Amino acid sequence: MNLTIDLIVILCYFGLIMGIGLSQRSKSGSMEGFTLGNREIAWWAVLASILAAEISAGTFFGAPGEGYALRNYTYIQLMAGYLLARVIVSWVFIPAYYRHGVVSVYEFLEARFGPRTRRWSSALFLVTRVLASGTRLWVPTVLLVLAWRLFVNPAVTPMQEFWLYAAALVAITVLTSIYTALGGIRAVIWTDVIQVCILFSALGFALWYLVGQSGGWNGLWAAVEEPRVIDWGKPDADYPGWFGWVKGVLETEYTVWAAFLGSTFVTLATHGTDQDMVQRMLTAKNKTQSAKATILSGVADIPVNFMVLSIGILLYVYFQKNVDPDLPKNLKGTIDSSQVFPFF
Repeated sequence: MNLTIDLIVILCYFGLIMGIGLSQRSKSGSMEGFTLGNREIAWWAVLASILAAEISAGTFFGAPGEGYALRNYTYIQLMAGYLLARVIVSWVFIPAYYRHGVVSVYEFLEARFGPRTRRWSSALFLVTRVLASGTRLWVPTVLLVLAWRLFVNPAVTPMQEFWLYAAALVAITVLTSIYTALGGIRAVIWTDVIQVCILFSALGFALWYLVGQSGGWNGLWAAVEEPRVIDWGKPDADYPGWFGWVKGVLETEYTVWAAFLGSTFVTLATHGTDQDMVQRMLTAKNKTQSAKATILSGVADIPVNFMVLSIGILLYVYFQKNVDPDLPKNLKGTIDSSQVFPFF
């Protein structure tokens, strides 16, 4: 590992996204240009931007952690609800937004239900967005601090670690704020396109490398504890009858019921009413292209999640063969599956 080369690559990437922000500045002068890119964005770029918004650092590291911990593919069940919700959003929500010509969800709510609804929904969005963005910012800072401890100074004090986290949070926030303020939604979308290419390339390389180091695809299938994707839930033997079945379903992490109830309604909220996602959809040239980008993003989620879960399962095989005492531990003293991939 050459830290100098790593820093050069990171700085070049930062320079690239800042350049994108500057290059889009002249096209974002009006309100519609800044918020919607004048509705001129190609559908495939909107698709990439939706994927980039979904595949946050939490997904990039958390989903392999699920594969490492569970060693099966039952998590993919949730994709059924994600896809169903996107079809509903494309059929019901997107045509309504384009028909009213709005630039935000809240403008639509005001037109339909009045200013009071707009104010309350805007306030709720700001609160939930602060919480969600805080989580998304926290995950990459964990990676940066982990990299610092691995390659620069492993013996940091708690106070030094605090300042490392603070510095990483400030740096990421300032950088993203600058290029967003300069280029508006155009800068966000084209930066997302680059990020998706980097994410997919990194995942593809990691999968290829781990397959080679873990006995090929046979090593992957041999490590899968339960070769299934669909889980209907198992009744609790201590509680016979309907109550025992419900209890068993609720105690199972990922089931068909969670897919069609939980993930469907969550995705209806995130992709149908959350300004962070809807704003990306409204940059497409028309409702047809917006719907195409939205539905295909749900289709793309399936192979993406298969890939990240496979990486998690292969990491389990890899570290069984290459035991490393420095694998991150949680407070219970067991391996922290969510940090195995960034550690790797």
